[in-house]
Amino acid sequence: MLVLMAAGVALLVAFPACGQPAPTIIPALTAGGDASSGKIMRIAWTFDDGPHPQHTGPMRQVMESRGITQTTWFVQYNRINNDVDANVAKMLEIQRLGGEIGIHAVDPVRDHLSWFPMTDKASYDDIDAAMRDLKAFHQFLTGKGLKVKFVRPPYDLYSELLAYLQKVGYEGDARQAVRDIVAGKPVTGQAQQVKAAYDTMQAELQSLGLHLSGGASAGQPETTLNSWEAEASGHMNRSDNVTRHVSPERLKHPDQAKANPGAFERAVDQITPDQPRSLIVLAHDTFAVDVTEVGVDVDTMDAYAELQGVKIEYYTMSGLYEILRGAPP
Repeated sequence: MLVLMAAGVALLVAFPACGQPAPTIIPALTAGGDASSGKIMRIAWTFDDGPHPQHTGPMRQVMESRGITQTTWFVQYNRINNDVDANVAKMLEIQRLGGEIGIHAVDPVRDHLSWFPMTDKASYDDIDAAMRDLKAFHQFLTGKGLKVKFVRPPYDLYSELLAYLQKVGYEGDARQAVRDIVAGKPVTGQAQQVKAAYDTMQAELQSLGLHLSGGASAGQPETTLNSWEAEASGHMNRSDNVTRHVSPERLKHPDQAKANPGAFERAVDQITPDQPRSLIVLAHDTFAVDVTEVGVDVDTMDAYAELQGVKIEYYTMSGLYEILRGAPP
């Protein structure tokens, strides 16, 4: 086995015995910040809503040019169907380089449908229909050679369950009801209908070997209210709280142009050699301003970690899951 360096990424090259297939180059874990430090910050970059014909390529370039290939891309069935052969080839390339594909929106034609019924956004009429499409999408992806382990509902779990409770006319504390449903606690009234739909989703995920997880450690429930912990975006209609950097678009709006420490800086400041931290970051490969902001955030994170004497390790969702929970997904 030989260790090479290419574009800042360590590559493990396994030389085969005579007559065996050609060697496979496997990207090793990418490290940023102070690579020699024993203080560790683990980052899982995740990207929603692709593949996009204009912006997925540039977003990949932002990450891969910095040596970061351990990324997770939550994709939409309808967008893959816009150009199946080209999009499948791109996803397989992401996987070959060390990244992974996750499931996001599952309707083969319609865009970004909520899995749970909503009033104000396009959604499935019932969870059974959503799960049928989820199963079909999963079968399509795995049939193309993609290893899929994670899902993220289009509006994430918390927002979709909250909207469903509102749709069925639940009159209690809806936010608490969502927390109780996910925690497996009993609920009353119309919330029982929502809980039944949630249980149906969980049963289908389990049958397919899929996970809806947001960074919970071993001993904690796997499913969390949200499957990310911070968001990087240059778009005004999205959150941008990974680092203290403020995008040019936000600088035009004084009420949003606050350079407060982001989730990354706050986490780094708490790291000790025996207490590493992790952060799941959400971004979208759908707008040029998001591509730009992600690049700035990656560089800002790297510089801050080096200044603080912290090593950054980059993981896919599967890689981070295995470290946090002690077993592969």
